Amino acid sequence: MAEDNPAELVIDADRQATKYSPQDAEENLDDRTIPEVHFKTSRLSVRTDSSEIRMNTDSTVNMESAAPQQGTGTPPTVPNLGRPQSAPMSKHQQKQFFAYRPGAIEAAVNECKPVIKQDVDGEIRGVWLLTEIDHWDNEKERLVLLNDNSLLSIKYDFVACKLIESKRIMLKIIDKVTHGLFEYPDKTIATPRDGTGIRAYWNKGVEPSVAAKWNPWSKQIPWITFTSHPLQFKEDRDTDCYKIDTFKPAFVQAIQNVQESKSSEGATALSVLEAPLFIDNYVGFASLVHNQSHLGFSRERGGISF
Repeated sequence: MAEDNPAELVIDADRQATKYSPQDAEENLDDRTIPEVHFKTSRLSVRTDSSEIRMNTDSTVNMESAAPQQGTGTPPTVPNLGRPQSAPMSKHQQKQFFAYRPGAIEAAVNECKPVIKQDVDGEIRGVWLLTEIDHWDNEKERLVLLNDNSLLSIKYDFVACKLIESKRIMLKIIDKVTHGLFEYPDKTIATPRDGTGIRAYWNKGVEPSVAAKWNPWSKQIPWITFTSHPLQFKEDRDTDCYKIDTFKPAFVQAIQNVQESKSSEGATALSVLEAPLFIDNYVGFASLVHNQSHLGFSRERGGISF
């Protein structure tokens, strides 16, 4: 635009330009005439630093550039839904977990070795510290020992350094393993859980009774669900023992080894699925308070440790 006339407007029409300025407006008001402007194919151009958008009045807008390119090999972006459970914690938050201390897991394994029966479980093949999710959607810190013939899910008190309770699951009775995202009912007030998990079944498709499902302390639930531990993003040491992604292949392989063994009588055929893990939680007040406060973990809570 010219410096002496900053209000000048230029309309481009087939290489012809009509200039309209405030001086022209005053003259038109005096003679009550309207300036005649001819244009056939006006064009509006908007430029940004990274792209140019053009709109032509005499042609169809080309939307091919907005469509995703096929065959480029770039996977689609999946939105991160649910509460940010798998988001990295600050180092201060991580240190509140007593399992964060150097050597804590090794010491826990040594304390729990008396529960291992060599003739039943076999040798230890892997150790993980994971989050178990019960049928009421409560998260619980569990020391998981994967053995030749069994899986031990152990409740260990990292504050008092002692074993509280253990649950043994024989690998030969597991008939299905499902890995995937967590799925909740459409009309639930529970906050959806982010991340993936793994669930092992030994019910052969038979659902537990209603009484067992509605009992938060029931021991008759024929499946077990795990997800990664909150310490999976520790930066200063190995984190594989906290991740469900490293547990899954070892767990599935151990089950297959047992079922293929000739010495394993009564083994059940295993099916491995990639599918959502349904959490039957419609109310969720209790689990919401439990999980948000990390009551299922050994950690410091404002000067009080439990």
